Amino acid sequence: MSRLGIQVRDWMWRLKQNQRAQIVGVVVILVVLGSAVGTALAFWFTQRPVSSVSSSVNWNQNTHTSAGPRRLLDGVFVDSEQAAAVLPVSIMIENLSTVRPQHGLGQASVVYEALTEGGITRFMAVYAGAGEMSSMGPVRSSREYFVDWADEYGGVYVHVGGSPAALEHLSTDQKIVDLNQIGGDQIYFWRDSAVAAPHNLFTSSEKMAFAMRDYLGEQPVASVEPWVFKADAKKEDRPSGDHHVQIDFSSDSYAVDWKYERKTNTYVRSNGGEEQIDQLTNQPLRAHTVVVQFVSTSLVDQATGRLEMQTVGTGQAAVFLDGQRIDGTWKKVDDSARTRFYTNQGAEVPFNAGTIWIEVVPDDREIIST
Repeated sequence: MSRLGIQVRDWMWRLKQNQRAQIVGVVVILVVLGSAVGTALAFWFTQRPVSSVSSSVNWNQNTHTSAGPRRLLDGVFVDSEQAAAVLPVSIMIENLSTVRPQHGLGQASVVYEALTEGGITRFMAVYAGAGEMSSMGPVRSSREYFVDWADEYGGVYVHVGGSPAALEHLSTDQKIVDLNQIGGDQIYFWRDSAVAAPHNLFTSSEKMAFAMRDYLGEQPVASVEPWVFKADAKKEDRPSGDHHVQIDFSSDSYAVDWKYERKTNTYVRSNGGEEQIDQLTNQPLRAHTVVVQFVSTSLVDQATGRLEMQTVGTGQAAVFLDGQRIDGTWKKVDDSARTRFYTNQGAEVPFNAGTIWIEVVPDDREIIST
């Protein structure tokens, strides 16, 4: 389709979402073409059912009222089964120290953080549908272990290029829609000329809604295998005092500190010694559950510094919620299975509803929790 055709298509799609614009359009048509043609078109606009990819999204509100089913991604109570099964959108987001604060990271339901090359960490942010964000990013390239985790969610996987192993995996992947900015999907992204390339690629909720519509049709649903969720600990049962989870990924710029906040029963994130915020909201990044997953990590390409991480099998894990630490294990039985987290007694750990951060750490590292 030509660029003009794409613009016309997107204009028509927006028009069908906007009743006021529909009314104005009908009035103009009535004046120009006469009442007969105008009336026919008015009937088409007013009778045609209006739907939107993101209309079912009860965005990542961290409410704990039992008004409806739990959303599959993060356990948040929502108002309908459709909202509970909203299709995930997983976006690769850069964490170079010079690009912070990122756009839209605080609105993700689940965030994975893992090392890439040179001691730098990168995020895969998993969103409940398209969302309501004017910008998301900076969007960066894929690595194969992130694709393995994205496969657990299905939906749309968003990136710009990737390692050879990641691109080979994506070329045959049947579980996700591969949305690659340098693979023909440029219309769903833009570059900010005020930011130095390649750290200036962004997308938005509107563009993600268009992509989901174009590739999957309107109102796609998820088939995520949910984790187990529970109610938050009552305030009187939460610990007082300072409680931290400290992760030393590499250099000081990538040192992570999660500080427990008793009032909200959340963990507030610092990165590189500074509280990390979301550029769109100017609010600190928070998690209701922080999971540290220790994985076997090896260097597979000396020239590029590329890493390989174990994504299938089992290993040690620590889950932090309600101001407490639960030691245990993680297990993923095969490529198609969900990664799950268990206590040392073998019971699956129930998470608190809300944002979940999975910190994937090489198994030769130690974390400090107080």
